[in-house]
This record gives sequence, C-alpha cells and structure tokens, in this order.
Amino acid sequence: MGSNIVATNADEVALATQSKISNCLSVPKSFLVEAGAGAGKTTSLIDALRFLQNSSSHALQSGRRVACITYTNVAKDEILDRIDADPRFFVATIHEFFWSVMKPFQSQLRSLLEPEKWAKVLERSDIDSITDQHIEYSRGYRRVTESEVSLHHDDVPALAALLMRKQKFVTRLKSQYPIVLIDEYQDTDDTLAHAILEHCVKSNKGPAFGFFGDDWQQIHSGSVGKISQTELEVIQKGTNFRSSAPIVRALNAMRPTLTQAMPSLKEKGQAFVFHTDKWLDGRVPGTHTQNDLDHELVDSALALVRETLETNGWDLAPAKTKTLILTHKSIAARQGYPTIEGIFGNKDDFVKLENHLVKFLIAMVEPARAHFKSGRTGMFFDALGITQPMLRCNSDKSHLHAALTNIVNETECGTVRSVLAHFRKPPFSIPADVEQQLNELGDLTSDKERTRRQLELEKLLDVDYREIVALNDFIGHHSPYETEHGVKGAQFENVIVLLGGGWNHYNFPRFLSYAADPSKVPQKDWKGFVRARNLFYVCASRPTTNVALLFTQQLEAAAHDVLESWFGSSNVHALPVPTSS
Repeated sequence: MGSNIVATNADEVALATQSKISNCLSVPKSFLVEAGAGAGKTTSLIDALRFLQNSSSHALQSGRRVACITYTNVAKDEILDRIDADPRFFVATIHEFFWSVMKPFQSQLRSLLEPEKWAKVLERSDIDSITDQHIEYSRGYRRVTESEVSLHHDDVPALAALLMRKQKFVTRLKSQYPIVLIDEYQDTDDTLAHAILEHCVKSNKGPAFGFFGDDWQQIHSGSVGKISQTELEVIQKGTNFRSSAPIVRALNAMRPTLTQAMPSLKEKGQAFVFHTDKWLDGRVPGTHTQNDLDHELVDSALALVRETLETNGWDLAPAKTKTLILTHKSIAARQGYPTIEGIFGNKDDFVKLENHLVKFLIAMVEPARAHFKSGRTGMFFDALGITQPMLRCNSDKSHLHAALTNIVNETECGTVRSVLAHFRKPPFSIPADVEQQLNELGDLTSDKERTRRQLELEKLLDVDYREIVALNDFIGHHSPYETEHGVKGAQFENVIVLLGGGWNHYNFPRFLSYAADPSKVPQKDWKGFVRARNLFYVCASRPTTNVALLFTQQLEAAAHDVLESWFGSSNVHALPVPTSS
C-alpha cells in the first residue's frame, strides 16, 4: 500500500481553497473547483455565494444577479435555505436557468428546431409545419399545436448550446448574470458544457463561470466529465470531511493526484475487499454476465461477506448498512418487486413515479395505509387528499373502521386491481388521470390493439400489491439495497459494494488490471475504463465508517496487486469455496 500517512489539516486546506475561490470571484474570472468525494464541495459553493453577499461585487449591482445552477430540486432548496433565499441570487436547476434566458429568443429558437426531430410530432399533431408558434417549455415532452410548440427536456440544453454561438445571446446572458456558478459541473450536458467553454470562457465575452464538482464522479452518459480549458483557473480541494482514515487512505492511494486531508484522524473504521477467484463452478459466460457467478452463488457470497462483517462488529440493519448493486433488476429480485421491474421498459416509470398509477399508490395509498396502521385514521384521508366522512354516531365510526381495515387487509393479500376497487367507490376517489386510463382500458375490446402504456397498465393491475409495498420501501430508502448509480452525493455509515457483471458498460476486473498504469489502457477501452473507475470511486467513497467490496468475477494478478496496494494486503480476503450439500 502507498503512504499510510493522512494529513489532518483539512480545515487549513479548506480555508486556502476558499481564499482562491474568493480571489477569482473578485475579478471576476472563470475557475474550476475539483473536489473529491466528501470534500465539502457544497460548503465551498455556499461560502462562495456568501462571499458575494457580503462583498460590493458589481455582479450584484444595477439589477444584475448571480446565477447558481444545480441538478436537482433538493440541492436547489438546500442552497436557497442556506443563503436565506436572497433575491440577488437566481438558484435554479439547469433546465430552469437556461429556459429563463432562452425564452425571449423566440424567432431564433424556431429557426434552430431540427425538422427531422419534429417530423413525427407534426404528423401526430396533424400540423404541417412550425411557423410562428410560441415556443414553450413546461410539460417536458414534445407537442405541437397551431399556437404552441412544447419542448422536450433534452431540447433545452441542446438549444442553449446552439444559442451560445450567437453573440447577442451571450451578451444578454452576461448583462443579466455576470457570474454563473455550476454545481456538479461534471454532469452538465456534454454539448452545452463545450459551448459554454468555447463561447463564454475561452472568448472571455460571456459571464465568469465557476465550475464546482469532480470529474471522477461523472457516472451518467452524455455528460461532460473532465473539463480542460487553459482559461480556467483550476483549484483543487484536497479534503475529506466524511470518511474514516482507512477509507481515506484507500481513496488517496487510488487517486494520488488529489490526496485528501482529514480534520482529525478518525481511525475507527474498516476497509475490506472480498473476492471469489477460487469459486470455479457456477460461472456464467456471456457479454452481460462477463463470467460472473450465477445469481444463487452471488447471494451465497454476499451472505458469507455479511457473516464476516457482523463478526467484525458491523451493524447490518438497513438504517446502518447499505448494499450497493449495479442494476435495478438485481435489486428488484432481492427486495421483492421483480414483476413490476419486468413490466416497465423505462425504470423512471416506477422509480421516479412517472407512471400515474404507480405514483398514486406510492405517494398516496402507501402513506394512507401507514397512517391507519399507526392508529391515525384522520391522516388516512389527508394522505389521499379527500375529506373524511361525517361520523354522526358510534356505528358510523365502526363502519368506517371496518372499511379501512378491509382495505389494509387487501393490500396484504390482494392485487393492485383488487386494492384499487376499494378506492374507486365512495367515500374514496382516485386521481382523474388514473381514472381516465382505467376507463380507457376497460372500454377496449379483446381484439383491440393496445399501446405500450396500456399493456403495462394491464399487467400492473394483476401484480400482487405486496410488490408495491416492497417498491415503496426501496424508494423510501428503507431497503438494505441501493443502486450504485443512485447514491452519488449520499452517505451511509457502512457500505457493502457488490461488483460483478450484469451490465456490459462496466468491466471492473479490466479496470483494475489497468489501474496501476492507466497510460497503458488501449484507446478503444479508455471510455470503458473511466466509466468503471468513476463508479468504483463513487461507491467506495460513500461510507462514513466502514466499506467492504465484493468481487464476484475472477480477477487477474494485476488486479489483485492494485487492490492490495490500495487497501493493504491484510484487508484483501478470498472467500472460502462453498461445499456442495
């Protein structure tokens, strides 16, 4: 293993970093803050906003404002709260921000709409062409009427990048927002990020941009990742305020170009690696599985790891320990909602509640059910957004209690269809959009062709309601499992990372074999190397106290050498081969 020494001057490093950021803001000049996992990047961003609040910066004079772009509404709300919602700052998601500055450029937007991308929309709408319609962005999907064109989410960054080529747009942007700070810059749409660099930063004709983030935490396709621009002042923030010393040592060995100091040496913690190289039977060849173990053996390996960790003093309760798994399919099978996962072609329909029925069940029925089981009958109706019936006598109370008991019993043994039947009768009701979809489905004859959405709805109605309960546990983070892509920005006390096959975008054994000397990675494999490296880094850096990595694919000698240099040879363990019964 590399140097075991971890500096404990994180507070000094953070102050020096903030001084460099403040100097750039005072000019102002564009800069990039590279902050590894647990570095306190959001703190640096908020401190930058507070510096501007307390300075006499011209960026906040004469009606000008400073923009702060985030990628989630949660991050936006947190920043607004910590700067007391100061109106001199426009804190918005990237779509909100760019749409606000784009929408006055109506004629230019119409001219930039690519005909081939809108041909099918026009055909469905029975509209000949886009002429003088008003361009709008509110629904998030493409739609054309005689008077309006509605943009898709993806259209906003694409059109913003094209507008960046027009000096009038860049000049207006700078006059409104002399300084623009971008949180999680690595997640910026690739085309838009390069347009900003070319037409604002390099030309020095646009706003001063401050990029806060970490290219090693870019894990979503289509985003920019690493930014290189000579006009940017690069400021590294080499601190870790999250993890224990054993984890920080491993991260520093993994990433020697950005070593992290801690505020104090928190030695309590463990960093283990487990592998299954001796498990010769039960390997599944193929592009997706990549010689991984079959599902039953993976579960056996995971059980062995959990037993070992429990012996080492880990608290494996879901509130304390999360197991990170690559795909939703694998989690759904373990968590108890495999049928739901298999129904939908788009996981956002059930994970982000974009399907109307799933949203009703998770966001309304499940909270109502929980209230009743906890004895809060009145809140049952509040959760459903309806008024509790008038109870005139004790028999009314008894009838109501019986009705609610029947509903809760149905959720424990019935199907989605049978549970919904209760809510479609007075005094209950279901949302209008769900009712409409159910009525449309009910009106279809058996020989009538179904749309994809209707087929999904038909299948969902026949699912055991218990799968909705299991899905709700996962979405509410009450499950012991999380997806590896879903935890960026999160932290947990203990983390087990399952690193195997199942998705041909990620080859962890190959990444590790090259990790000692990335310069030897063939050009054709570079993107895959970075994808695996970044996801590995994100997962390994989530815990505050303990981390354990489980490899279920076989590793080459070079990969073992890397793991031992990062985690220490005494912390790398071969799992015993299970004996056949």
